[in-house]
Amino acid sequence: MATLYIEEYDNLPRDANGQILPIVSAPLKVQKVTISGTSAQSAAVKGSALFVRLISDTACQYEIASNPTAAATSMYLPANVPVDRQITGGQKIAVISQQ
Repeated sequence: MATLYIEEYDNLPRDANGQILPIVSAPLKVQKVTISGTSAQSAAVKGSALFVRLISDTACQYEIASNPTAAATSMYLPANVPVDRQITGGQKIAVISQQ
C-alpha cells in the first residue's frame, strides 16, 4: 500500500547564510495518508506548524490548502525524495497516485 508521510515542523534550522540545514529535531506531528487513484486528505496540520516534509514511497501528486483535492494537474512528488514546503497551521494535504 502506497503511503505519503507528512512530518510537521514549527521551524527549519538555517546556517549563517540563511541556507536550510537538514532537519535534526523531532517533528511536531507525523501523519500517514494512503495513496490511491482517488484524492485523499490528511488531517489539519497543527496550528504552530510552519513547514511540512513530504515523503512518499511512490510517485504521486499533491495539493496544500484548507480543503484540497489532488488531481492530475497537482504538484508532482517523486518517490523517496523528501520535499519541504511552507504551510499555514490548519491546512491539509491531499494526495493522489501519479496521474
